[in-house]
Amino acid sequence: MGWLEDRIRSAALFTLGATLPFLALLGLGLLGALLLLLPLRGLAVLAWPAGAFLLANAVHGLLLAFRSFSRPPGRVLKPGEAPALEERLEAAREAWQGPRAPQVILAPDAWSVELTGVPMGGLFGWSRYHWYVGIYPLLALSLRELDAVAEWEVVFWSDYQGWLNLQVKRLATYWYRIHLLVETSRGGGARRWCAAFLRPYTRWVVGAFQPFLAREFIRTDRAIAERHGTPTLVRALCRLAILQPLVARRGFAHWDARLDAGLPLPEDLHRHLGEVLAACPEGAEGMLELALDGLQKEAPPLLRLRLDYLQAKARVPMPPAAHAFRSLLEGTPVAREVEGAWKARIHACAEEAARGWAADAARYRELTEAMEGVFPDHPDALDYLRLAYEHAPMPRFDAALGMYRAAHGTCIEAAFLSIRRALDRGRDSAAVFEARELIHRDPALAPACHELLAHHLRARGDHANADKEGDRALRAAALVEKVQRERMGATLLDALESHHCSPSALQEIQRVCLSDDRVAEAHLVRKKVLFHAERPVLLLVVRWKGAWWDPFGRKRQAFQRELQDVCRFPPEATGFIQVAGRASLWRFEGKLRRLNGLIFRR
Repeated sequence: MGWLEDRIRSAALFTLGATLPFLALLGLGLLGALLLLLPLRGLAVLAWPAGAFLLANAVHGLLLAFRSFSRPPGRVLKPGEAPALEERLEAAREAWQGPRAPQVILAPDAWSVELTGVPMGGLFGWSRYHWYVGIYPLLALSLRELDAVAEWEVVFWSDYQGWLNLQVKRLATYWYRIHLLVETSRGGGARRWCAAFLRPYTRWVVGAFQPFLAREFIRTDRAIAERHGTPTLVRALCRLAILQPLVARRGFAHWDARLDAGLPLPEDLHRHLGEVLAACPEGAEGMLELALDGLQKEAPPLLRLRLDYLQAKARVPMPPAAHAFRSLLEGTPVAREVEGAWKARIHACAEEAARGWAADAARYRELTEAMEGVFPDHPDALDYLRLAYEHAPMPRFDAALGMYRAAHGTCIEAAFLSIRRALDRGRDSAAVFEARELIHRDPALAPACHELLAHHLRARGDHANADKEGDRALRAAALVEKVQRERMGATLLDALESHHCSPSALQEIQRVCLSDDRVAEAHLVRKKVLFHAERPVLLLVVRWKGAWWDPFGRKRQAFQRELQDVCRFPPEATGFIQVAGRASLWRFEGKLRRLNGLIFRR
């Protein structure tokens, strides 16, 4: 890409991220105020709600347009507390003319070493820089690899990049944080009102910044590879890619086992994790493959793309002879402070788990009395069975499980409990076969089944096969998440097809429509899905004869909830209902007519 094209694209992104939304918010505010102030008596009923809607979106957006964000969480290092680490980071900053005097934050739970540019002042503000240093990377990387990772961060934010380049990166960070803020604070009423325009714009603008960031990642990789060598950078990236699952499966699992057995934690947690990471990471190929496929959240972003541009092959790296933590932090007061905080939090979690165990035991005793003479037909029978697995004598649990499965033979959760019990009794081959069969019967239970098998294999000391089951659990969880996201809802805006429902299923839905005089007509269609097409997602579109005055749609939504509660869709299907008036349904009439979706008309 040429210099001129680079500047033009950066200027376009700056306009998209700063100037355009600011002008749009001002325009919305002025238009909303104008509609509220217009002395139109006859049209005031329509103009005032529209003006309030536009003004609310403008005010909400302008408040976010000047928003500043707090620094990352962690232990702020005072000058002189970790001199070796501070000197290393300062040397990396000076080598590439990075941001001046960034604050160093030691983050015990972070999985990377980052130079973060926290947006301040909103759209036209600035970045406040912090070194965000995780303990785990210091325990996994050599000093040379740590230098490569730290200098990568400096190059990304270096003054060599130019003012416009840095502003685009700041805006990308700002919009990503705003996107998370808007998406995680979804609500009803006024909050949904105020974010009507902002939410779709944040999704769009975050996606628009992605190609620019990917290009900057690749440019930074090339600069670091030229300075430190491609093998060093590739080793660091691959080591960071497998770091989180490796620590969780080799370190945290060991700590949990000691606490469950009533044994104390290792005397020096940092040293123990260092020894874990210094061992040859057998079976880590699956972990690395997960990271390359984008299924490992703590892995470096765009890992496969970056390795392809470096013309390097991904492979599990051998552990370093000496990790950076030993030279930079080991034995310092701040390291002892972080370890003390680790142990305190681990013990707090153990105490919280003990309180949960006691509450479950009390609930089990309460349900035991309620089950007398009515088990397994009691509505809480399945909850009782789950609690009995943990709190009842095993002969009593076995008897209860047999009774429940005899009465409810198709219950998936009871079959899962049966597999857990079989593994406890040492019937490995039968339990493994049943677990594989259960995965095919209900893919939603696949992550839990794989985790169960991984825990069983790890308890037997078979870490290689346990890691494979853990990798399968992560892949299954990613697939389940995609399936759930695909089935979260259905609207007329989705890709649709004919319903293909049986006459008996149609009769049940038509009966519900006939029993309510507010239903004028109903259309049934099916949403096109990529996963598990044998379990369709159905959408029932109802045109209702409701109240003419419903500016916020509350009456329509209440009617929609009523229909959702009483309408019975086929058991293998996921059903949604959309209630619309004649005006809102008019633009979809051609689409529904092509799909032959009409099943009822009064």
